[in-house]
This record gives sequence, structure tokens and C-alpha cells, in this order.
Amino acid sequence: MILPVGKKKAWRLITSRRGICYWFPVDLEGKIAVGELLRFAWPGEQSVNYKVLYLGPKHSSIRLQRADGVKVSVYLHGRLTALTLEVEYPMTRKGRRDRVSEVAWWAFFLPNLKSVVLKGPDLRNILPGRSWAKGFID
Repeated sequence: MILPVGKKKAWRLITSRRGICYWFPVDLEGKIAVGELLRFAWPGEQSVNYKVLYLGPKHSSIRLQRADGVKVSVYLHGRLTALTLEVEYPMTRKGRRDRVSEVAWWAFFLPNLKSVVLKGPDLRNILPGRSWAKGFID
């Protein structure tokens, strides 16, 4: 996905408490540093914990891991800042279920990030009372 901002701003949006909370969770606890545990929270939903595994040189990437073994990597590259998301699921029955059920989740949050970058609406607030767990589409 192309983010029409510089790499520095894109990096802040994916690696700072304030930036992440503009488009992903509404609350973040923890320090964004290798080895630290982060707690992402959404209103009325169960929070999700991620451990920071890696922060790439020159603001190039971040890699997180959930307690269930799911690894999430975000890479930033290019002049217009292309963002690449990689999500790795464990090869277990639960991992296969999660892989299918979370497609809509990521398909919502990535466009929300782009909307925020373009100074558009925060799509999380368009449908009050809706959540990723209940589905975004009426």
C-alpha cells in the first residue's frame, strides 16, 4: 500500500503510541522497544498483547509477536513510502482459523491507516457500536 507521506511520518504512525492510536487500537500500553510487551485495546473488546521482536534500521521495519505465535511485520520502503504488511500464523488448527478470520480485520485497519494519512475520517468511528469482532459491515 502506498502512503503519500515521507518515511519519517509513516514510521511515527506505526511505531509511536500517538500514531498507532490514530488508526489501529484506541489505547496502547507499553514502550515500543525491542523486547517490550505492548497491550493494544479497543472499546468493548478484549485487549491483545504483542511483544516487540525487531525494529529495523533507518525506520525500515517493525516485527511484533502475539502470545499465540502470530507474527506481524510492517516494512516501509521507497520514495512515496510503500507499506508492506506480513502476517505469519502458526501451522496449527487455530492458526488456520485465525488466518481466515483476520483477513477482514487487516483489510479494515490498513485502509483506515491510509485514510488517516490522507487526513480523511477515522473509519473506526463511522459506525458507532460496531467493532472488528462483530464485523464492520452492516
